[in-house]
Amino acid sequence: SGMTNSAKSNGFGDFKITGLYSLASKHEGSRIHLNLGLSLPTGTIDEKDDGQILGYPMQLGSGTWDLLPGITYLGQTEHYSWGAQASGILRIGENNRNYTLGDGFSVATWGARKLTDSVSVSARLKGENIGNVDGEDAAIATRRLGMDSPTFNPNSRGREVVSVGLGLNYFFRGEQLKGHRFALEWETPLKEDFDGVQLKVDSIWALGWQYAW
Repeated sequence: SGMTNSAKSNGFGDFKITGLYSLASKHEGSRIHLNLGLSLPTGTIDEKDDGQILGYPMQLGSGTWDLLPGITYLGQTEHYSWGAQASGILRIGENNRNYTLGDGFSVATWGARKLTDSVSVSARLKGENIGNVDGEDAAIATRRLGMDSPTFNPNSRGREVVSVGLGLNYFFRGEQLKGHRFALEWETPLKEDFDGVQLKVDSIWALGWQYAW
């Protein structure tokens, strides 16, 4: 119609708790871990702009308790490390706005090279498949009647994405912070295949502080 508009949402998303359990380990540095996590519905799903409900991708959470299962293989030598992981997102039930975000499945492989005792660089290749929304938010459906934006369409959320990431890692060696790791990663898609019309991703920056024992 020749009109333009903008909308925004901000805040905290869902809080995730994840643990690793060792299934097998070899002296050569290879090991297999079971991943099991839970995503808590702490992010809001009724975000509005100018008093109007925003579309599905602009909501901050899922509104459901979500299981995060996975399995990870790790290998390591003195200067190199590598690994692969298969993981999923399994939505439990329906949220209080009568919809459920699509389940997800991803596979990833990566390698890293140690530059010093504390610094390493890494590269990662990841494939991801996410399903469409099951059900529909009545308020979003009403907005869709007046403006058929893809963000209001529950059948425009499914996607397949292949992406590459490059990272920089710093391992703390001092006694006080032993086991802590600081990580920075840049990720960009190589291929994106969407159901319907969706926003593309240019790049993602991730900053993390991890502790292992």
